[in-house]
Amino acid sequence: MTRQNQDECDSDGESLSSLESGGLTLLSVNSFQSSVTKEKKPSTDPGKQETLAMPHVFASSPAIGSAASEREVEIAIYPEPEKDGSKQRKFKRRVGIAALAVLGLIVMLSTILGIILSNQNDNPRNVVISQAGDYMVNDSKPGSGANSASYGYVYDILVDFSEESLLLNERSPQGLAFTKLVQEEEARKEKSKYLADSGIASIEELKEGFEESTTPMRIIQRFALMNLFLYTQPDQWHFSEGWNDFIGNECSWYGIDYCEQFEVRRIDLSSNNLVGTIPEEICLLGDYLEELSLGHNVFSGQIPSCLSNFKRLEVIILKDNNLSGWLPAGLMHILSLKIVDFSQNTLSGTLDVLFEENRPVATGLQIFDVSSNMLTGTIPDEFVEMSSLSKFTTDMTNFNWMTSINLP
Repeated sequence: MTRQNQDECDSDGESLSSLESGGLTLLSVNSFQSSVTKEKKPSTDPGKQETLAMPHVFASSPAIGSAASEREVEIAIYPEPEKDGSKQRKFKRRVGIAALAVLGLIVMLSTILGIILSNQNDNPRNVVISQAGDYMVNDSKPGSGANSASYGYVYDILVDFSEESLLLNERSPQGLAFTKLVQEEEARKEKSKYLADSGIASIEELKEGFEESTTPMRIIQRFALMNLFLYTQPDQWHFSEGWNDFIGNECSWYGIDYCEQFEVRRIDLSSNNLVGTIPEEICLLGDYLEELSLGHNVFSGQIPSCLSNFKRLEVIILKDNNLSGWLPAGLMHILSLKIVDFSQNTLSGTLDVLFEENRPVATGLQIFDVSSNMLTGTIPDEFVEMSSLSKFTTDMTNFNWMTSINLP
């Protein structure tokens, strides 16, 4: 070791303290600020290696012996990475992963719920009428609750003709109509009691009028008509006198062309901007309805198959709508039929479904038009046997031809 290096070691050694531990002597540097900031000139001696002084710990051991006097063994111990910062980073990473997992679960559940709600909304039996409040009276009248006599009377009549879950759902068309009918029944009872107590009318007169307006037939009939209105976007109707509030005798409502003994016989709501599906409740009029004209509207969905159960139907016109699906099975066995017009829709299937074996057919049919649809197949022989048929029009897309038969 040169004299110059020996002097430097002696000078620095004055500031070092020695601690022994298990034979290893640790020399801690009290202060290296001067050596860190001190600028050293490059050595001109090529055989001399210069080490830049920096904060570190010198370690020497007795095992090194005299070698320690010849040269310094320098071990630079750098600070370990900050453990707290590492833990924080790991914690944040785990929190982020957990948050992403929760977000993914929420998205998945939202998607499933959306599909369920979409399927429910696609079913016209689950339609919710947002503007229903405009057509319902205040249901806070006394006695109109579930325990009232009026409630039980109307419920017992309708429960056999409508699904109970829909009937008791206050936001479904069926539930809204049911609530309205209960309120009407209660109002009639209150009015009758007032007239009787005041002596304006006799008990016999009130009883006769009461029975005429609250017979099961009348309640069922009003229920069917209310559903037709509530299913078809009521606020879009061009004309809706009487339907808006269901006030008065239904035979005076717009489009109810004819009644007989309070029975609705003819309904003509053509070109009135009815938008929606034809509710199955319309078939509750099947015992006495003779005409159902709903052409030139915006009906969609299928034609209710229960139309084939009508007993007196003579005219059914559903032309120029967006109806799809098959024709009502067995429709041609309504013996009273005279006019059937389902043209200008998107109906599919065959004409064969209109007939069933070994059943009498509507021999009085005069006009049959199912043109401008998507029907396929052949023309059943039963049509040829209808002696009154004067006009038969259909297009069979699979043969790419139209037939229009005019018979005398």
